[in-house]
Amino acid sequence: MSSFFYSTNVLSQEQLAFLGIVAVESTYTELFIEKAIWCLADLTEERGRLLTFGVPMDKRVDLLGSLGELGLKEERLIKEFKAVISRLKLANTQRNHVVHGDWTFGPYTITSLPDGSAKFAPGLPTVTKTRRSGDQVTLDAAQLNSVAEELALSRVELMAFLYNHIPVTKVLF
Repeated sequence: MSSFFYSTNVLSQEQLAFLGIVAVESTYTELFIEKAIWCLADLTEERGRLLTFGVPMDKRVDLLGSLGELGLKEERLIKEFKAVISRLKLANTQRNHVVHGDWTFGPYTITSLPDGSAKFAPGLPTVTKTRRSGDQVTLDAAQLNSVAEELALSRVELMAFLYNHIPVTKVLF
């Protein structure tokens, strides 16, 4: 692996692998949501692309939620669908934090050595979501795996709900 990659100096191989899994799972999720929107809006792929191209994922999830609710009649199912959409939105927020965050070392520690000098050591790899907040979060490989799993599980939950409760979406499977 190239020594020019800053990421390999900050993150472990395991963390890098899970970051990749988060990115791939988010692609699968985004593609499914896009096709579900086209299906629920009764659009061809060509027209659907015109509608969804360049639309941020959080807005796509909102649009899917609105279209999905139109296809439901029972209040119980609408409530359940809103819960599915909420889980998907939370997974997407976590994904954005991981994928678009600024991965750096956390605060350095300073250790005084017996000879009176100081030793500086970088902290743990930390992601900072700098666009909206300065919050710093340290995510180990297991936590990155949890983000990937939540993306995948929320997508599968959405797929199952659409398949079981909105008949027009069966063409997606």
